[in-house]
Amino acid sequence: MLTNYLAEKDGMGSRNYTDEEIELGLRALAEFNGRPVIASRALKERGVQISRHQLGRWKDMYSDRYAQIREEELPKIRARAADTHMELAQKSAEVASDALDLLSEELPNLKGREIADALRNASTVSGIHTDKAQALQGMPTAIVEHRSLKQLLRGLASKGVIDLPASEVTEVHDEPALEAGKEGDDG
Repeated sequence: MLTNYLAEKDGMGSRNYTDEEIELGLRALAEFNGRPVIASRALKERGVQISRHQLGRWKDMYSDRYAQIREEELPKIRARAADTHMELAQKSAEVASDALDLLSEELPNLKGREIADALRNASTVSGIHTDKAQALQGMPTAIVEHRSLKQLLRGLASKGVIDLPASEVTEVHDEPALEAGKEGDDG
């Protein structure tokens, strides 16, 4: 259990904090990624008065407990961050759609790159936030397909890109696809 801690003088005299207040302070710090100013503000909105300076000291004094709480809260923090990024991606996509509408209306009169720049920027921001949301949700941000040489040759032959007799395609040794992040022998 945490011990009661005598706080600094804050203009209203010294004050003892209860274990529950210290715990609330450490949880608020974890919730807001260790940022005492934001944590203090959030606590004040919840009716708990703890200064940012006090929170900063507790983060150092009770570093083991803070790390434990942070570990417990991390999935919630990531979920909130993913939600925020997804909302931003959706808003950015809406802006990109509006810019595209303006671009199509103004295309004959376009005198510069403002609309095209806005479209590009909004689309880029939307993509970035979508990528971040997916990463925070544990979803893939890239999909990589692996095929063997035999599979590639068969595919090209079936599309008429290359002309190989069926016997040659079946004679190609079926090599396993490379694992992600590994390179083949260059000789």
